[in-house]
Amino acid sequence: MGRIVQSVGMSFVRGCLVRGLVAIYVFGVFIACFLLPLGRMSRTPGADGTEIFLPFGIGAFFLVVLPAILAYFATRSRNATFDRLFGSLGLAGFPYAVQYRRYDGTYGGRRFQGFFSHGPRVALEADVAVWTRLGITAGSGDTRLLAGLAGEKPIRFAVPAFDGLDVFGKDEAWIRRFLAEPGVPALLSRLLRFEGSFARRQLVLRPGALNITFHLSTAFMSWIPSPAQVKDWADALVEIAQIAERVPPPAVPIAPTRLEQQVGSVRGMRVVLNPGAVALVTMLVTSLVIGAIAGIIVLSQKSCRPSRGPGSVAEARDVLYNVFATAQSLQVAELPAASMLDLHGIRGHLGTVEAEDDAALRAVAKAPQGARIVVSKSPGTGAAREVEWIFEPPLSAGTSVVEQQLGKLELSPAPGEPKAVLGLGTPRKADGARWPVRVRVRFEGKAGGPITRIAAYRDAPASPPASTSSGLLPQCPLSFESVDGMAVGESRSCVCTDLTGLNIFGSGRYSPSSDLCVAARHAGVLTRPGDAVTFWRQPDCPRLWGSAASGVVSQNEASRTATYSFTAEPPPCPPPPSASADLKPCPTLFSKELEAMPEGTTFDCTCKYDKYGSGSLWGTRVYYLGSSVCDAAQHAGMVDRKGSTVTVFLGGPCDRFWGSKSYGMDSESRRKPGRSMAFQQPFPACPVPTDPW
Repeated sequence: MGRIVQSVGMSFVRGCLVRGLVAIYVFGVFIACFLLPLGRMSRTPGADGTEIFLPFGIGAFFLVVLPAILAYFATRSRNATFDRLFGSLGLAGFPYAVQYRRYDGTYGGRRFQGFFSHGPRVALEADVAVWTRLGITAGSGDTRLLAGLAGEKPIRFAVPAFDGLDVFGKDEAWIRRFLAEPGVPALLSRLLRFEGSFARRQLVLRPGALNITFHLSTAFMSWIPSPAQVKDWADALVEIAQIAERVPPPAVPIAPTRLEQQVGSVRGMRVVLNPGAVALVTMLVTSLVIGAIAGIIVLSQKSCRPSRGPGSVAEARDVLYNVFATAQSLQVAELPAASMLDLHGIRGHLGTVEAEDDAALRAVAKAPQGARIVVSKSPGTGAAREVEWIFEPPLSAGTSVVEQQLGKLELSPAPGEPKAVLGLGTPRKADGARWPVRVRVRFEGKAGGPITRIAAYRDAPASPPASTSSGLLPQCPLSFESVDGMAVGESRSCVCTDLTGLNIFGSGRYSPSSDLCVAARHAGVLTRPGDAVTFWRQPDCPRLWGSAASGVVSQNEASRTATYSFTAEPPPCPPPPSASADLKPCPTLFSKELEAMPEGTTFDCTCKYDKYGSGSLWGTRVYYLGSSVCDAAQHAGMVDRKGSTVTVFLGGPCDRFWGSKSYGMDSESRRKPGRSMAFQQPFPACPVPTDPW
């Protein structure tokens, strides 16, 4: 206990000294760069308010930028020192909790890790095929105190070699056999009784890993071990792991806890964020952003525009995005004039029809209020050729904001209007573009002034389609549920102008909430925007299974739903689940029952809905067999809010499993081989390193 008290006291003194120096530095900069300039300005009549920003900027540099630079180079120097220590063992270094380091690799024929963190704390860890718990601490009274409070008693030994060591564990018989092995006392002495500044030295064996931790230094500043010392620790740890594996295994193996699994998963990440560091950086960045915004407001002596509504930058960006999306639609499809108001298939998104004749359609714009939309038609076909916005009052948007959406503008005087400027832009070419489209912007006064008109138009005449105006197909709605009521067996056709979307449920037969055009791509009937598709209303299905097809991954649908397809004769529905009254609850985490079942087994079981997603699981669409079945089923979309019967398919081994977030559940990644399970057919393929999840 004495060394620990000494190290804690040393740490307290060191912390007080550092905090004192920081306080003196911050207080001095604050007085010199903030209080004194403010006081001098208040005593100087007619002083320019902008002069305050130079000392404020210097103060911000010394309070934020300079400490950040010094911390960066100090951290780099310290990390380089640790890289030399652990690099000699063949371990690769990674950031750990932002400001610390983690090392990973193979040493002594087994996976080996090293950690450095605040404290100071240095830890070495080797994988070991032993499933029990053992803790050995060298003369730490705090360990005995905490163990006594928890009702744990140390294991006593009559051998002098273990004097001064506190040994705790679950399987006393195995521990005595292990510690009785030749060479173990000498190895423990190398790890726990060496000459050095670390006050706390603890060897811990937990299921699957052997860890040695050195914590709390009695040295005031210099505590970093030598490369020879680190290598000696690593060699001793590997030798102890080999001895532990030679001893007959414990009678009752112990599985790792959920917390240990989560810690192992976090340690496997390349970069782990430290909440304190993130909070500090966020606070500093937020302060700088607020200060910059305040400075811009004061220097410009103008009030900010409203964040939303008339006259705001957000309003101008929304209008320009609508113009860009309209130009993309004109590039890929021949649509009726009214369909140009249905942006991405959302009916009446841009405005409501006011009047229509053979030449044009006129509409009242929904944004901005007071604007008009005129859609010009192609003679004979009635297809939309040009969509023009007329702004009253003019739209306030700078040239840079316009060019962000529409591309570089070609500026020229407006014909016959010397006080107006025209800008021509060529939007980015759409996927599947058939016609060239340009955008015309009319500025009031000089370029960058208020905008009175914007028009997206076909720059060259389109070849007349074979069909007449009555044969033009409307733009496809965003989803099937946006379609007016359809009877079973009824079909409709439309034109897909946008292939983006995420909500796809089913395979061959799709739920109403699926994005229609992306579902058509998944079904293989649509390859590019501007093509027409035909879909049929189909009978309901008790559930739907997802799949990966045509570069699109669809999801499961657990509950009974209406269905749509892109063929008159759709594939059959998945069979309904068994009656839940006759079924058992699904197996939980690391189920021996699942491990005993052969590949290809299929069975039904029942699950409850887990609102908070607190389970443990690994994988996406294909799940590690050790996962909780209900958690994996909910992640796959096969558990509704009232609970469900799910069908489980057991597959063969996969090399890896990728984690993701789905249906309120967070799954983890696992980069070790293991058996798989899924909740859909055909059984999904095992993930590969190039998969997106």
